[in-house]
Amino acid sequence: MAKQRHLTNAPLAEALLDIQVIQKQGLTVSDLGPMESALEGKYKRRGVKRQGGFQVNLDMQSESSEGIAKTRSSPIGYMYSDLSEKKLLQVSLGAFTQNVLKPYSSFEDLVAEAKENWARYVEVTRPIAISRVALRYINDLRLPATGEPFEDFLTASPMVPSELPQTVSDFASRVTIDNHRLGMKAIVNQLFQGVIDDRGIQVILDIDAISEGQLDASDARLWDCVAQLRQFKNDIFFSFVTDRLLERYQ
Repeated sequence: MAKQRHLTNAPLAEALLDIQVIQKQGLTVSDLGPMESALEGKYKRRGVKRQGGFQVNLDMQSESSEGIAKTRSSPIGYMYSDLSEKKLLQVSLGAFTQNVLKPYSSFEDLVAEAKENWARYVEVTRPIAISRVALRYINDLRLPATGEPFEDFLTASPMVPSELPQTVSDFASRVTIDNHRLGMKAIVNQLFQGVIDDRGIQVILDIDAISEGQLDASDARLWDCVAQLRQFKNDIFFSFVTDRLLERYQ
């Protein structure tokens, strides 16, 4: 486990704050239209969010049970980006997501951006309640390509029985950690797909900290919850890496 500290060159590839909501009945995608003017001058629309589906049509007149499979999708919201395309916003009938791509400045900047856009989303859609809050950090770790074992840099690296060859060309692991004290959980994924370049060995450490439970959309405790998710996420991150690895990000 590494000592928690500020990292000047944090390995973060993307940070996401996702808020899922319960909406009033009858809300449609067209009701999200006013977001366009609310974001004018700061964000521009990048595309439409769609929800996919799969449908099989059976010919009941045929002796064969074969049918025609079709995929279909329907719009559920919109995607926006700022002029730098480093800050992204996704709004839909059931969710609000603020994304920040690298270079990442700070958690405080992410929250400030999300607060402003969340207020606009609440004003436009008037959700009944918040049902889920999640803070997800996707880290692009680079281990030195010097032949040293993964466990020198990762505390939960894959274990290969000692009687087998120890060369690993890829790995993936997933664990869900329940924090009963906070009433939260986190889904942690580690992924190595054999990518080795001039920056080193790439290992993705994806931490998705989640709080479920209803909260009024205008309740200021939302941001207290986000702060708790951040601390939970930090506890996980620094527990999964070693001080030796973090020397690369000071």
